[in-house]
Amino acid sequence: MKIGCAYTLLFWFFWFVGGVLVMPEMGSIAISIYVVLGASLYFFIPFFVTKEEEKGEEERLKARFNKRQELQKEYGHLSPEEIIFNGQIEYVDKLFLLEKVHNYSNDEAEELYDASRKEAKKAKLSEVKRKISQKAQETYGNIPSDDERKSIPDEVKMYVWQRDRGKCVKCGSQKNLEYDHDIPVSKGGGNTARNIRILCENCNRTKSNNIA
Repeated sequence: MKIGCAYTLLFWFFWFVGGVLVMPEMGSIAISIYVVLGASLYFFIPFFVTKEEEKGEEERLKARFNKRQELQKEYGHLSPEEIIFNGQIEYVDKLFLLEKVHNYSNDEAEELYDASRKEAKKAKLSEVKRKISQKAQETYGNIPSDDERKSIPDEVKMYVWQRDRGKCVKCGSQKNLEYDHDIPVSKGGGNTARNIRILCENCNRTKSNNIA
């Protein structure tokens, strides 16, 4: 259709220019022939051009139909999540399979695809955070969290404080004191008085996750 329109504009331009230039020199019979020839070309050439365009469009539709038949044959047995996370299937084809095979509407298929991308991003970030946490533990040791410290019974804390005389059992410092698990919680240590002692912050970090 676009080619036919372009042809029409070009035809009228050259036909008009040609007519203006040659008509004053032509007789009435020649002018009639010129007009008839021009009209014939105007009507018949676009006809053939349109036919070629229609043929090309038919071939494109046939190719798309064949491709979708192949998609259904190859991936029609997959579940929605398997289709969405299959890296070999293009986005438009994923939507087609979700709609055709699993009877989702176009809006529902797009919503599922968007949700999958968000979950994939969340999982990727979670994996990175896990690796960072693992590296931090390898570097600094498993430092008990506030919740772990709070879980030490008050009577145990009082007993340990009196037993260790309110100072670090390693260096004797009375600053920045912490309740430390002799056997770390990560290695099965409990919150008993036998496993709890007082260390200053520096000695506790130096100890890291080792059993002293």
